[in-house]
Amino acid sequence: MRGAALAALFMLAACSTNPSAHAPLAGSSTPLAAASPSTSPTAAVIPNSCRLPVHWEIGSATSPPYSSHAGFLTIPGNGLTEDPDGVGFPRYLNGRWLPGGLGSPDGQQYVYGDRDYAIHLVDVATAYDRVIGGAGPWGGPAAFTSDGLYLNRVRITPSNFAGDMQTPLGLWLVDTAGGEPRKVGVSPDLMWSVAGKAAWGSDRPAGDPPGQGSNRLLRADLSGGAAVEWFHQPQANSVILVGFDGQGLPFVSDDRAVWHVTGPNQSVEVFRDTRFRPQGPLANDKRGTWFSGFGTFENTWASPVFLYSGSGRIEPAGEIPGARISVAGGCA
Repeated sequence: MRGAALAALFMLAACSTNPSAHAPLAGSSTPLAAASPSTSPTAAVIPNSCRLPVHWEIGSATSPPYSSHAGFLTIPGNGLTEDPDGVGFPRYLNGRWLPGGLGSPDGQQYVYGDRDYAIHLVDVATAYDRVIGGAGPWGGPAAFTSDGLYLNRVRITPSNFAGDMQTPLGLWLVDTAGGEPRKVGVSPDLMWSVAGKAAWGSDRPAGDPPGQGSNRLLRADLSGGAAVEWFHQPQANSVILVGFDGQGLPFVSDDRAVWHVTGPNQSVEVFRDTRFRPQGPLANDKRGTWFSGFGTFENTWASPVFLYSGSGRIEPAGEIPGARISVAGGCA
């Protein structure tokens, strides 16, 4: 485990140390019987059927081990097609299961961070893997956009108790075609995510009651300038950046609800249910924003997947009874 807890809330990429494991996979699929329905909130209305790439776990804390699966969930209808080649590969892009990381806008490349805090660029078609941006250390990819690759530079402090601690040193832009990283004119004191031509970070302002994490979301223009407050819950124990919609606007959550943030201190509560919590990974497509699920049921944490279609509420969209489901890509 590495990284401070606050930094981990805002990193949206996974790491691997085995470059050979990053070759693209395309395996056969095994149809399964349609899942039987179970008690859940009112489901979202999906006008056209599609297949959502997912991972799911079945099991409980009292009867290990969990069984891990990958495949496609037909929505609506909950038809399930298992694809064993997807197990251990959390992203699905252009017909291939890929390891964790960020895909390029055209889907031809992806990046991931390794345990030495270096960043690797991989060609999807050939699986060619190379280090870019120099040795870092980098806290992980913040975004892969048409402008290039945004990375958080960090200082690493080893710890025998909490793993390596990451101290932010600023946001940098790397041209994946070559060249030296260029520093972005935002505060070096925060770990940043990038979406919608903006950088997003979090803090806990002085004077707020003590808590276990950040409770304020800040937005900064990538061209420079001071960060502006977009969301703030002074009494919250912590506020988590869940992810972004297709326009680059954020979703945030505390331990009670999820909000869609649309402007400075402008937000709409889009989900509240003590049984479930929509969470990352997220995926955007023409239908809206897909959320992975987490349930509060003891031992299993079973939950449906969710969809936000811009109608004002995050709604459950598909389920595998008894399973906790993670979204791997858009529904096609």
